[in-house]
Amino acid sequence: MSREEVVEYYRKHFVVDSYERKRFFTIGGKLVDRKEKDIVSKFAVHTCEDLENDWILDLGTGTGRIAAWFKSKKKIGVDSSITMLKEARKKGLEVIYCDMQHLPFRDGTFSTAVAIRVFIRISSLMPFFKEIARVSREGGRFIFDTSNRFGIGYIFRRFTQEPSHVTLPKKEVQKCLKLASFNILRIEPHFIIPRGIYQKINGIFVRVLWQIDNILLKTILRRIASTFFWKARMIRKF
Repeated sequence: MSREEVVEYYRKHFVVDSYERKRFFTIGGKLVDRKEKDIVSKFAVHTCEDLENDWILDLGTGTGRIAAWFKSKKKIGVDSSITMLKEARKKGLEVIYCDMQHLPFRDGTFSTAVAIRVFIRISSLMPFFKEIARVSREGGRFIFDTSNRFGIGYIFRRFTQEPSHVTLPKKEVQKCLKLASFNILRIEPHFIIPRGIYQKINGIFVRVLWQIDNILLKTILRRIASTFFWKARMIRKF
């Protein structure tokens, strides 16, 4: 599925209407939601409360799930789906409809840029990374996730109706970050069982599965985790 088709998919009302309900209202979905936010908090170095004086950019904000969680009043969400942004506005968020390759901000505006579940849909990273670098302050944090090319999630996702995930080699992501003047600070594998599986199940079984997953992540099996979370830092301006 092309990037244009992915954008069109997330503009459909039936997708937006059920987006959070289908993903984050089950027991498994709530576990995933909390873990993603905990990772972002840890990677941001500070807790969400300590980011009150940071300008935060939430890329691909969608319904504003991540942006709404930050305590800072200096936060902006951007997305290419007006339908999604209407839901984000209901949370009281400041949002802008735009293409992430052409962000409507001045150079060096943001101290933290977050993109969760964004680059799992994008194959050409450089135009986006360079634009994020442009609007980031020197020393600013960039936190995002990618799908593991060798992860078990690749098999599961082939049987879903959602847009397929883009799986990129770690070396390619590392190369793009370097070319965009980002220094990699941290890479962590998470979710041996794909996030989408957790989000569909309820009951005590999901908590057992969750514990097993966390144990396996401490073994060599972390190499087949479905998702990598990245933390990078802007090291110089262009």
